[in-house]
Amino acid sequence: WFKTLLRDNDLFFSTTDPETLHNIARAWHVRWLVARPGTDISLARPLPPWLIEQQNCGDLKIYKID
Repeated sequence: WFKTLLRDNDLFFSTTDPETLHNIARAWHVRWLVARPGTDISLARPLPPWLIEQQNCGDLKIYKID
């Protein structure tokens, strides 16, 4: 299962398909997504309504997943 976890974690940040990101989040029960400093997710803006970018997080990009 760890190999699947690593693959899905990479997909969180590389996918350009909002539904793929949402499906992975539901499968792993992920509520928050935090990108490493200087990186971000690959989804185009505007973000879907279930993905809420948190403000005032310094160098981090943090998203709440509803």
